[in-house]
Amino acid sequence: MEAKNEPVWLQYMPDYVDLYYVDYRDDLCDNIKLLEEAVQKNSFYPFSESVYDLFDYPEGPYLDEIREKMEADDLLETYEENEDDIKQWLWDHDQSDPVKDLLRNTGPVTMFYSLGVEVEEAVYNGYGYSYGQDSLRMVAYKVRRALGITKDDPASRLVDSIVANSPYGGELKIYFEAEIADMVSGEKYESAENKPDFKSIQFKGKHIVALHDSYGGSGDYEEIELDLSVPFNRDNLHVSQIEKYSMENVCGHGWSWCGTNGDVICSFAAPKRRSLKKSKTNVRLSKEAQYKKTFAEGKCTFGDMDINRHRDVYYDNSFPAGNRCPHCKTFWID
Repeated sequence: MEAKNEPVWLQYMPDYVDLYYVDYRDDLCDNIKLLEEAVQKNSFYPFSESVYDLFDYPEGPYLDEIREKMEADDLLETYEENEDDIKQWLWDHDQSDPVKDLLRNTGPVTMFYSLGVEVEEAVYNGYGYSYGQDSLRMVAYKVRRALGITKDDPASRLVDSIVANSPYGGELKIYFEAEIADMVSGEKYESAENKPDFKSIQFKGKHIVALHDSYGGSGDYEEIELDLSVPFNRDNLHVSQIEKYSMENVCGHGWSWCGTNGDVICSFAAPKRRSLKKSKTNVRLSKEAQYKKTFAEGKCTFGDMDINRHRDVYYDNSFPAGNRCPHCKTFWID
């Protein structure tokens, strides 16, 4: 007899339901694009779209066990008649959170925040090197100003070193490690259109400051003491390894390489500095994606300097010597 008019199959339900089991070795370290998408969209929704697809028929083991127990008690027919209700009960009582578990196993992720300062490649002009219209001193001044560092600050020497060792120029960035959750404002699964974003980001303590040329693959960095509060612009915030020639690739770093003791605080409070130029990183990433798409379609793009995205490349020994693509005419000079 069913107790309190409850269905008999309810007696065979497990005490705890964990449909999406995440092993301690499972993480999202190899899903850089997914981590970047969550940061850019200011939401965990991209995770829910992708992570749950990793699990095929998660209720299967529970159903097999329940079926086996009920069959042993001559209730196989009851199970088969109520299988849909049993499935729904399992879903309703599921206590797993695979996104949370995977992010916990992933740990802090190396990111960068661009300060919107672009430095041109150094060119020898007969008297010395210039970076576009700027001298080395002027570039160092612009970098110090962006970082809030005075000329008599001991850190100014570190800035000079970064500029001097970045002859190909690049973008001024602050690298740090942070949990993805700390970079998403408000309700984590809510879309960005329905919630406010941060207004400021503060860097306090020691952080990695770099001039990084993600197009050519070069740059230099130093660990610098900062006390900087700037406007928060999500276009300026990125997962480091999303770039083709990331600092990890340039310097041969692994997953975790900038674990400084500095704090990174995203806030809804107004920043001390009123304006900040928008980073061009998303423009470069969009162009890179288009190059890949064109190559996948069997074509190539003039100006795409990745020789692996061109077909039938040959070496031309005539002056100026170098590799040539016969299709789009891109040329790599020796």
